[in-house]
Amino acid sequence: MNIKRTRSLRFKMLLALVWGAAAAFLVMVVVNVLAGLWVTNYYMDEESVEARRLHYLEELQAYVTEHELTSSDSARIREWVQGNRWVSLTLYKDSKLLFEYETDPLPDLTDQENTSSGAGALVSPDQMEGTYPLRMKDGILLAAVDEHSYYYLNMVLRFVGGLLAGVAFCFIVLQAFRKTTRRIMHLADKVNRVGEGDLHLPVRDDGEDEISALADTVNRMRDSIVEKMEKEQEAWQANTGLITAMSHDIRTPLTVLMGYLDLLKAEKDPQKAARYVDSCRETALRLKHLSDDLFHSFLVFQNREDTAQLQSYDVTILFDQIFAERSVLLSEQGYILQTEILVSPGTCILADTGILLRIIDNIFSNALKYANSKVPIHLTLYATETHCILQTVNRERDAHFVASESTGIGLKSCEKLAAFMGGSFTWKKEKNVFLSELSLKLAKA
Repeated sequence: MNIKRTRSLRFKMLLALVWGAAAAFLVMVVVNVLAGLWVTNYYMDEESVEARRLHYLEELQAYVTEHELTSSDSARIREWVQGNRWVSLTLYKDSKLLFEYETDPLPDLTDQENTSSGAGALVSPDQMEGTYPLRMKDGILLAAVDEHSYYYLNMVLRFVGGLLAGVAFCFIVLQAFRKTTRRIMHLADKVNRVGEGDLHLPVRDDGEDEISALADTVNRMRDSIVEKMEKEQEAWQANTGLITAMSHDIRTPLTVLMGYLDLLKAEKDPQKAARYVDSCRETALRLKHLSDDLFHSFLVFQNREDTAQLQSYDVTILFDQIFAERSVLLSEQGYILQTEILVSPGTCILADTGILLRIIDNIFSNALKYANSKVPIHLTLYATETHCILQTVNRERDAHFVASESTGIGLKSCEKLAAFMGGSFTWKKEKNVFLSELSLKLAKA
C-alpha cells in the first residue's frame, strides 16, 4: 500500500503540533488583549488607583498610630514599606523632602529599597500634589503613596495566558494522539479476536496511513490463513472422497468378476467357458490398474487432463465391443439390453479406453444393482456436431431400496472421469426412471 506523504502519521502528528502551536498563540494573543483592556479600563482607571492609594494610606496611618511613630522613626516606616512590596512612599514636612522610600517593581522578586539622598531639600507645590496628611506623634506630615501592583497583575495575567495557551496546545495535540490511539486499540482488538479463532472477522481501518496499511496487511494474512485452511479442508475431503470412490470402483469390477466366475462354474460349453475366462482376465487386469491408480489420487480429484491418454477411436467399433462384452453378463442375470447406434460408421471420438471402461463399468454395475430386470435397459448412441453421446435409460426396481443402498459415489466418479477426457457425464431421476448421458468430444477429421 503506497502511503502519500500528506496522509502519513508523521505528517498528521506534525500538522497537529502546528495546529496546537497556532491555537496556543491565538489564545495567548486573545488573553493578552482582553487582559490589557481590563487593566486599562478597570484596574488602572483613576477611581481604582485612588481607592488603592487611600487603602494603603489608611494602613500606614493605622501602623503609625499603633506604634506611636514620630517623623524621625524612618527605620520603622521603612519596615512598613518593605512589608508592602508594591508600594513606594514619599514624606514631606514643611515643604521639604523628609524621606523617600521606593521598592523596585521589576520582576526579579527581590526587595530593593532606594532611599533618596535629597532629604531636607525644598520641593515645589507642584511636586506635592496628590499628597495626603499623615498624623505622626510629633506633628502632621504629607505623604505621597504610589503603588505598583499592576506589575504583579501583569505577571499573573501573562502566566494565565501562558497556561491557557498550553492547555489549548495540549488539548489539540492530545486529541490527535487520542484518535490515533483509538484506531490502534480498535485494530488490536480485531487482531486479538482473529487470534482467538474468529477468522472470518474482516480487519479494516478507514484511513490511508500506516495504521490502515497495517490493517490491510493483517487482513491479507487472515485471508491467506483462511484460504489455506479451506484448501486443507478440501484436500481432506478430496482424499476421503478418493478413498471412497476408489473403493467403489474396485468393488465394481470385483462384482463383474464374481459374475463371470459364477457363469464359468455353471457353463458346460468350452468355447463360452474360454470366453468367460478371457473376460475374467480382462476384468482382473482392470482391477490391477485401478489398484495402481489408488496411489495416484490426483487422477480423480485433481486435474488429470495432462495424464489422460486421449486417442482417436472409431465409435461404432469401440462401443460394439463394449456392448457385446457386457450384454452377456446382463442377459445371464435376466436383464434385457436394447442398444441403438445412430452414429455413422467412421465417426471417431477422443477417449482414454481405461477411463472409458471405468465409466461403462459403473453404468452397468448400477444397472445390475438397481435396474428392474423386467423392463429393458435402453442404450442409445448418437452424435451432435461436436460430441458423441451415450444415453442410458432404465427403470429402477424399488425406489426405497435404491435410496437406502445407493451412495451416488459411482456417479460422482463418472463425472470426474468424463471431465478428465474433456467430456461430461450427467444423470437425473424422474420418478423411478434413471437416465444418464456420457458425452465425449468427436475427433477432428
